[in-house]
Amino acid sequence: MLTADQRKIFEKTIKKRELASFGRKPSLGEITDNRWLDWHKGHKHVQVKVSGRGRKGDESAANVLVDDQSPVYALDKGDPNYDSTEDAEKTVFREKTLIQGSEAYDRVKAYKMASEATIEEYFDSNDIAEAGLRLRGLEEPLYEHFFVKKLITMALDRGNREKEAASALLSAFYPSVISGKQMMRGFVDLAASVHDLKLDVPDAIETISTFIARGVVDDILPPKFAEVTLAGDPTCQGPDAQTVASKASEQISQRFSTDRVLHAWGHFDKTPYEQAKTELEMLLKEYLESHDVTEARRRLHDLAKPFFHHELVKKALVMMIESDKDSNAPAILLGLLHVLNNSGEVSAVQMTKGFTRVGNLIEDLSLDVPNAKERFEEIKKLAHETETHVSVLIDDSDREAF
Repeated sequence: MLTADQRKIFEKTIKKRELASFGRKPSLGEITDNRWLDWHKGHKHVQVKVSGRGRKGDESAANVLVDDQSPVYALDKGDPNYDSTEDAEKTVFREKTLIQGSEAYDRVKAYKMASEATIEEYFDSNDIAEAGLRLRGLEEPLYEHFFVKKLITMALDRGNREKEAASALLSAFYPSVISGKQMMRGFVDLAASVHDLKLDVPDAIETISTFIARGVVDDILPPKFAEVTLAGDPTCQGPDAQTVASKASEQISQRFSTDRVLHAWGHFDKTPYEQAKTELEMLLKEYLESHDVTEARRRLHDLAKPFFHHELVKKALVMMIESDKDSNAPAILLGLLHVLNNSGEVSAVQMTKGFTRVGNLIEDLSLDVPNAKERFEEIKKLAHETETHVSVLIDDSDREAF
């Protein structure tokens, strides 16, 4: 079935055996109370030079002086992000250090506590209207950036559903509940604190960069927010914050970026079954474009549905059967299945289920691809020769849970 050139592509694919390191991030329950308190003590500083969102493509928003009507508070000079210096060649920041026990200090503390309670309730109810009423009821428009940062910070250590809910809430709140200026300040402060956040949430850099990319796609942040605002802000000059900026820019500039960023955490208007099917289809289509085996493995791991891997096998086989005669798709896709089989990421049972499902569909596939049966037989023969698939007996009564 494969030509000499296609055979080379297959062999090149199966040599890509780098095992990605998929570390499990600790839950908040595994973090000591002292570390949680230290986090609260170490994230008091808000120092930004960004202003209103401005028109799309307008980069002037990154260079507006902070004035007394939009104060910048540093609650703790021990904060690693604290910087009282002034650079004459750049924006001069007017800081106001809040003294513990002062009225302003108590107002900020009360606002943060009320914000946290609102976010907790929102994650439970998913009621955007109620969250908006509660936030407006606080009547503190100059503190809204605290809410933005707190919302994303609380979503970091939760599931994809909460991350998607956080992005949806910010999109709904802009600009009627949270102004463009406050939205940007919240994201800048979030990026500035990523060095500390990653101590509790190991994948904080990747997740925050995705939140920023999503903000750009949702049009609540300027198109050049990552590469202009974050890259140039004095509080975001640390290596971790700069990595966030570069990763966010990379996500936005990639092919198929809009759809991928919009659905980075799933399709929550669909059932789990439909979400998984959509994600697997996107995985295979983008893999055919990029040939990035490691990325495909990472995404399959993140899907966290090992008992549904037969759907990946089925979709890959159907793509092979439906591909053009001279297409390299069969070699590329079979190479991926070979790697996943050899690494154990797709079990022999799941591989067999996938092949069996396609066998049951072959008559339907023949309506669109007249030689579907012959092509499928060729694929099975090649899979057997390359030890990509060896049939195993499946107890039909053993229905693995989705």
